[in-house]
Order: sequence, then structure tokens, then C-alpha cells
Amino acid sequence: MELKINNSRTVFEKGLKEINKTLSSRFPDYAKLKQPHLTGADADNILCEKGLISETDILNVYTDCLNVKPFDEGDFIEPEKNDLINVDYLTANCCLPYTWGDGNMAMLVCDPYRLRHHYYVFKRFFNLELGFYFIRRSVLERTISRVY
Repeated sequence: MELKINNSRTVFEKGLKEINKTLSSRFPDYAKLKQPHLTGADADNILCEKGLISETDILNVYTDCLNVKPFDEGDFIEPEKNDLINVDYLTANCCLPYTWGDGNMAMLVCDPYRLRHHYYVFKRFFNLELGFYFIRRSVLERTISRVY
């Protein structure tokens, strides 16, 4: 299910708080990971890299707390390259345009922490309304390298 944050900002903020609460309760040292120089995404990646939580499990935490479903990888069709967007932006932010047209774009993402930033950038510079689908980081990274 696609997540839109433009009309449901307070719901989105509550979801982010719930993610923090859920991960903090499962991993007592989670707060220590989220030092000023690390983002929530960085802290979550450390949990995955250490094998404390799987990509699928962290994705389920995100989608459960935000009340959306993860993207069904069985329905995944590799998107076309979108020349409007620099590959450096996609790689740095681990996101990928999936579908677009008529002033809208659906973007694949692996974490919720940069969604407001993406929404701002694409609204401001491309006048696009954005929606988001959550997918595992490894799938997203491989797809970005294949498409771009």
C-alpha cells in the first residue's frame, strides 16, 4: 500500500515515534546508536549489519508502525530509468522512482526517515505529488545499480 505524507503529517509523525518506541523496546541499546551524527536509518542499518534484526523484520516494523503494507516483491517490475533524477541522489538516499505521470510519482524506499525530504524536493523542483512504497534495502540497492 502506498504511503502519502502530504495530508497525514501528524499520522506520519506518530508512526515515526512508534518506530523509535518499538525498536527501543526490542533493543535496549538502540538509543545509544542514535547519536547526533547518526540518523535513524544509520542506526537501523547497524542493527541489520550486526544481525540483530533482518531486513524483512525492520521493514515490517516500519510498515506496521506506519499502518501500510510492504511492497509485494512478487509484483515487482523493474522500473525504467528516469532521467530527471541524478543517480547520486538515488544512491545516497536509497530510493527509486517506480511509477510516474500526471503530476504524481510513486517512489520505492527502504526506510521512512527521509520521506519528508523527498516529498519537499520532488514537490519543489518537479511539482510532483509523491507516494511511497516500502521495500527491502538489498532489493532497492540492486535495482538502482541495474537501472542506472
